[in-house]
Amino acid sequence: MIGLHKTPGPSQSLIRPAAQATSTSTSDAACPAPAVSLDISALRSEIVGAVVSEIRTVMDEHYSNIKTELLDMKSELLRDFATLSSDFAGLKSTVSDSERSLSTCTDDVVALQAKVESLTKEISRLDAKCDDLESRSRPQNIRIVGIPEGESFTLTTSRVSELLKEAFALDKPPLVDHAHRTLAPKPKPGDPPRPVIARLHYYENFLRKARRQQLETFSLS
Repeated sequence: MIGLHKTPGPSQSLIRPAAQATSTSTSDAACPAPAVSLDISALRSEIVGAVVSEIRTVMDEHYSNIKTELLDMKSELLRDFATLSSDFAGLKSTVSDSERSLSTCTDDVVALQAKVESLTKEISRLDAKCDDLESRSRPQNIRIVGIPEGESFTLTTSRVSELLKEAFALDKPPLVDHAHRTLAPKPKPGDPPRPVIARLHYYENFLRKARRQQLETFSLS
């Protein structure tokens, strides 16, 4: 058998280059895709890097501010603590001084109490002695009440003698050694005057004459 080979015609030869051309254009259009993907990745990386850098800068700035504020607070707390420590030391010293002073005052109070007790006993002894001496000297003393105090009556021995002579209708004034008022406080206006204590030289003679008179009251002229 004799085989037949088809010779390509003009139409086939024209179509093949067109197909090749179409294939070539399609290939040229698909080639730029990897470049665009690379640009997006780079842009994304750049944006992420910029955001991270900005966040890191802000965080560093805030961290620096917070650190500065914390250091300032620490310094202020240390100053306050130093002041409180100083005040506490002063208060402690004051309390110690007060305790020492209180201890000293307590000792002084105990000593004063003992001294007061001793003085009280001594005063009681002297008071008893004065009462004894007054009792011994009293037989020659007379007690005169109602004599006013002030400028209306000058308390002298001669004035008391004249008063006794007038009161008891004596021939002559009795001899008065001394005269004084009692040691009571000076009376206020309207209060009765203090009694007068007069020591008579001839007490017995005057006493006999006074008993005969039995005088109870006498008014000063």
